[in-house]
Amino acid sequence: MNVGRPQVVYRETIEKEVEVYGQISEEMDEVKHFGEVFLRISPNRRGKGVEFHSEVPEERCLPKAFVH
Repeated sequence: MNVGRPQVVYRETIEKEVEVYGQISEEMDEVKHFGEVFLRISPNRRGKGVEFHSEVPEERCLPKAFVH
């Protein structure tokens, strides 16, 4: 049994730009809910970290908890 820091660190990297679209339509407590998302993920320069850009118009009033 080894105790302490892991010997191998696994990191995943985005290698190419990918776009995906999804939607959901559910009924909960007799209320219909609908949502859709368009997601684009693309690689960033090495050492640049993670950047997030939202294109949701402010008038859509998306709760801040859903946009990081």
